[in-house]
Amino acid sequence: MKRFFPGRVLICIISAILILAAGAFAILHHLTVFVSYTPNPCQETSAPLANPYRGFYHIRGYYLPLEDQTLEQTLSDHIQWDASYQLVQIQINLRSYRSGDIDENGLSQLNRIFAAWGEAHKQMIVRFLYDWDGNAAQSEPDNVEQILRHIEQVAPIVNAHADHIYILQGIFVGNCGEMHSTPYMDEPVMRRLLSRLSELITPSIFLSVRTPAQWRTATGYRQVPDPFPAFPTSQDTPSQILAGRLGLFNDGMLGSDIDVGTYGYTALSDSSPLTAKGTREEELQFQSALCRYVPNGGEVVLDNPYNDLPAAVSDLTRMNVSYLNAAHDGAVLDKWRAYTCHTDDCFDGCSGYDYIAARLGYRYVLQSSDVTKKNDKNTAELSVTLKNAGFSGSLKQFPMEITLQESDTGETFSFPLEGDLRLLWGGETGAYTCTLPLKELPEGHYSVYFSLKDPADQQQILLANNLQQTSLGYAAGTLTVEK
Repeated sequence: MKRFFPGRVLICIISAILILAAGAFAILHHLTVFVSYTPNPCQETSAPLANPYRGFYHIRGYYLPLEDQTLEQTLSDHIQWDASYQLVQIQINLRSYRSGDIDENGLSQLNRIFAAWGEAHKQMIVRFLYDWDGNAAQSEPDNVEQILRHIEQVAPIVNAHADHIYILQGIFVGNCGEMHSTPYMDEPVMRRLLSRLSELITPSIFLSVRTPAQWRTATGYRQVPDPFPAFPTSQDTPSQILAGRLGLFNDGMLGSDIDVGTYGYTALSDSSPLTAKGTREEELQFQSALCRYVPNGGEVVLDNPYNDLPAAVSDLTRMNVSYLNAAHDGAVLDKWRAYTCHTDDCFDGCSGYDYIAARLGYRYVLQSSDVTKKNDKNTAELSVTLKNAGFSGSLKQFPMEITLQESDTGETFSFPLEGDLRLLWGGETGAYTCTLPLKELPEGHYSVYFSLKDPADQQQILLANNLQQTSLGYAAGTLTVEK
């Protein structure tokens, strides 16, 4: 009979434990994925960015009907001249139809106008009107029913080009379509025309009125509602859709202490009618809240201290302005061109015009990126920090995406980032993340790209960075995966 001594038993037990531990370590090591990430240095640039839904624009007017040959040549010339602009304002003069329906030829030409600019990848600010000469009362139809009929006729064509029609300005009436000097601006008539537009025009297209007082009159809100019915869809109520899509266009911007009649001199009170105009300060505050969610733009007029560059930048920022006329007022624009900026950032030495052109609308800057291993060992969180250096938010949803490209095989893996850039307002910074499933990624070295795209035509949104740009996006850093 053999005897086992306690020392030998202890040695056997320890050996077994070591063998099991080694096996467990090997299994755990096999299951663990190691990652390292090196971000590329991010630096903001003052480069102009040809991004959609923002910037300077020209007005292109079409008096329907035209001779077909004349229309085709005019469209070709206009599109060629506007090659460097993303936005265009299309004005459609319907005076020829003031006494009746728009005929098939006119509707066909309207469709061709929108199609041509859409094919050129432009975003359109559309204004229907009856007058270019300051004589709306003599140019418009004799009754509101005819205007409503014209709205009904053009709505299907407008909706067919919704991917490239950004804003529908006005309600067809007024001198130059600017909602004044017309018998059709009485409160009930104005509401009727605007309600019909909101009913027939797809919610993805913004509508706009000329003044904050008109906005309050149309919606029935004395103040900007909180919460705001932002970015409405066809599932919302008619009142929500109208309030959530109704912006402003100010063609007297920065023209005087009241923006040439856009504002008033008397402070508002609880008993003020909805049609009352508030003081400049009140209306600037109103626009600061409202135009986070809806577009604001127009044209600057009349060289005066309110459009000297420092004052202009302050007010354009408060109003969340995203678009301005590139041709009017020339004296103001030339004043901005002659101004030299002295700043502590990348815009130092730029002209005032270039500074404003760069900041109209949204302007995204990639500030940093990082990868953090998560507790489950097999996933990691990739985060990017973006700053919006523009005057306003995008107002359009731009999906964010991270793409990993393996350096040896060229294989790519893409992951959406969480978040809504429409809520990253001018001057603000936001962090956005996605989860990387490390077990599903082959071992290797990856280039990491960050991209934004406009879903309307898959145009890549440009960043105000010095980073390398490729078809996959901007080179944010490099990632190594080891297993």
